[in-house]
Amino acid sequence: MVNFSGQIAAISAPIVTGYIASSTHSFAAAFATATANLLIGIAGYIFLLGRIEPIPEPAEKSAVK
Repeated sequence: MVNFSGQIAAISAPIVTGYIASSTHSFAAAFATATANLLIGIAGYIFLLGRIEPIPEPAEKSAVK
């Protein structure tokens, strides 16, 4: 799912940029849209991801002989 989402974003970004630049005859709105998308991603990373901690290694079981 992560790779799929990344590929959809990579495919759609130049298409959306082209449509915005063609309709406004300027790249300013396209850059503003990209900036808004970036800020939403940063906010999601900060507020939705939570605390990142290392996963503890499992304790080795003692060998019973």
